[in-house]
Amino acid sequence: MIFAGIGFGFHKAAKEQRRLEQGIAIKRMLYLLQGEIRYGFTPLPEAVLKISTKTEKEYQPFLKKVAKQLETHSEESFAKIWQQTAEQKLKQVIYEPKFYEILKNMGETIGYLDQQMQEKTILLTIEQLDDQIFLMKDQVVKNCKMYRSLGISLSVLIVIIHLIPVALLLVTIQALPFLFLLGVPAVAYFSSLLYVGIFKRFEPEEQVQDGENLAPLSFIVEEEQAKQAALEAEAAAKTAESAENKTETDAVETENQI
Repeated sequence: MIFAGIGFGFHKAAKEQRRLEQGIAIKRMLYLLQGEIRYGFTPLPEAVLKISTKTEKEYQPFLKKVAKQLETHSEESFAKIWQQTAEQKLKQVIYEPKFYEILKNMGETIGYLDQQMQEKTILLTIEQLDDQIFLMKDQVVKNCKMYRSLGISLSVLIVIIHLIPVALLLVTIQALPFLFLLGVPAVAYFSSLLYVGIFKRFEPEEQVQDGENLAPLSFIVEEEQAKQAALEAEAAAKTAESAENKTETDAVETENQI
């Protein structure tokens, strides 16, 4: 999985770099065409056919078909054949749309000019390619670095995401004995509490009669009353005894006076 993510990032970076390399390859093809026209004094259709074997393989079908169309369809203009063939053979091959447009637009004028003007048109097209390559160069370098870093980062992130559940599973398996030892008593305790809480609701309530609640209270009242009566009787006895003693004392005093 890591190699897949890294491979994807490097593939995107290579494709980005290929955009720049294609511009350089098109420049090389145009230099070959210019050399055939300037030094070989070769007519444009023959020059296109000659350079078709010297350029990169991805451009050879385009050049060969242009040469063949010019030979078999001499009544059609060079510009029309060039543009139609470019749409068929180059549109899916050239990654950078601006390179494709520059090369396609060159065919609009080059077929109508003399040798000197054809050379100037080719040089102008090469300058346009140079300007576009210069503008793309820094961006392509940044994109290549970004795609490589992104591929590595994403691959590592994906691996981490896939490893987290595995790690948790391993930790859980290793911790199962401890969880079992700690969990069984806890489960039993909470189960008992739950059992008591649930089934206690369904127990019939005991009906308590008023007499049973008042029985202890009446006993206490009777006991207090008995204590109070004993105290009153004792007080009355003491009062009677004191009164009797006083009567005896008065009688003794009366006898003494007589």
